[in-house]
Amino acid sequence: MRKRNYRKIGLWLSAALVLLLVGCQAIGGLNLDDMILKQLEVKSAEQSGKVEIELELNDKVVLAEAAEDPAAAKALELFKKMTFTVEHAAIDSKNRFQLKGAVNFGGKGDIPITLGMDEKAIRFDIAGAPEPIVLEIDSFSAQSLQGVLSDAGLPDIQSDDADLTEWSRSLLRTVGTYFVHHLPNPPKITVDRLAAPVNGTTTTLTKVHAELNGEELGDLIPAYLDNIVKDETGFKEMLRQFLKALYSLPPELVEQLGLEEPPTEAETEEAINAGVEELFPMLKEFQTNLADFRKEKEWGQIFDKGISLVTDLYVDDSLHVRKSNVDLTIAPAYFAEEDSPIRSIRIRSSFDIWNVNGDVTVPAVEVPSNALTEQELDAMQPYEYVRGLDEQSVLYDLLKNDLAIDDQSFEISDEWGIPWMADEQDNVYVPVRYSLEQFGNEPIVYTKKTKEIRFTDGATSQEIVLHIGSAAATVNGKPVTLKHAVFQDGPYAYISADDLFGLLHAEYSIAESDYGDFVLSVTRDL
Repeated sequence: MRKRNYRKIGLWLSAALVLLLVGCQAIGGLNLDDMILKQLEVKSAEQSGKVEIELELNDKVVLAEAAEDPAAAKALELFKKMTFTVEHAAIDSKNRFQLKGAVNFGGKGDIPITLGMDEKAIRFDIAGAPEPIVLEIDSFSAQSLQGVLSDAGLPDIQSDDADLTEWSRSLLRTVGTYFVHHLPNPPKITVDRLAAPVNGTTTTLTKVHAELNGEELGDLIPAYLDNIVKDETGFKEMLRQFLKALYSLPPELVEQLGLEEPPTEAETEEAINAGVEELFPMLKEFQTNLADFRKEKEWGQIFDKGISLVTDLYVDDSLHVRKSNVDLTIAPAYFAEEDSPIRSIRIRSSFDIWNVNGDVTVPAVEVPSNALTEQELDAMQPYEYVRGLDEQSVLYDLLKNDLAIDDQSFEISDEWGIPWMADEQDNVYVPVRYSLEQFGNEPIVYTKKTKEIRFTDGATSQEIVLHIGSAAATVNGKPVTLKHAVFQDGPYAYISADDLFGLLHAEYSIAESDYGDFVLSVTRDL
């Protein structure tokens, strides 16, 4: 299969940004600019809905992959149709979030999930798992802001979540106003007044219906860039407001940023001009490159009528989105190429939103004593997690039987890393420690005086003791005689592949790779 063109991926990301924001001018008395920016002011709300994703695969490529990796092909079938149902979700003014819903892969059945988030932790409850997963956090807003500051070469800051959240909202509105203002409208857009149900209550709304295909999207991207480049004055004003917002932070945060007195008007203008001189030449260069790329065949393969977006947004008199229906199909000519594994992607979503900026209370995340932490998950082998699940659950069936995440596999080359080797009788030997580490069998204890190697294989519940220079071993305290003695080669101990993988219920095969070395592939079906 030939190498994918990552330039196409970059263009799709740009297109996705425009798709998310498209539309700015007033239509039918509704200011779309204001409508988009109004969503940045939402501090609390409740919602319910569903997202469906369908993949049409290239059967020829999938069959070829299945011949090489049947397990991967089986797993791929699960992702041909995915559904995410939100029974109820809520966010409050403290930025606490809670979601109850379900996921479904390949029609196997719903897996109920609950997600909770507050200023201290994120908690995941998944049906079939006996304990929740809890990730501790200091502050999402603080982490996000500190990431931006770090990229800008500024020091980290520490403050409570409320200060940073409100400042972040203000900053987002300041910057967002400039970028949203220049978005062109899609060519097909209509506005109507109607009554529609929202969470079971009939509500008077304004319906914004928009349609867009790939060719039209391809025209909007350069048009959007042209609008930005033409408005150097607006960009300067945006930077001016950004600096103003920066110095509106609480004094202790300004101090932590290493900022001194607010800049004078002359210093502000100097900083703004420097920013424009840095960015606008790059934007103009991108304009030129984009114009050249639009002349190439690849552009037409990406931005054609195989991409279509149909969306209905229902807004109330406060310009808050209260209901949405989106249908996106991605099937450009690029997907029709012989080696493309995907023929089309279709994403459909529908949501109701209510109690916007109303009285919404989300409880704090409770962390039970049996919760799995991020550190505990990192230290776990997949088979350990799977064995802790309810065997009658959809989650267990999915992870164990369909995705087989508990199975283990790794490779050892005869040329690179710590190689495998063979003797004159073609007996194959593998490095002991490296092989055991790939199975997650740690710690591995070596006693130099007795030349004893001791380890426990968690997957088979065996405590095994080997001896360098001997074929004698013990398994759970019982003596066992190996076919070949364990030996040392330089700093590494080696054991017969038949002996080790036989004890651990694993299998191996050897094949020549595309690079000319011979690779020993190990698999263990748990």
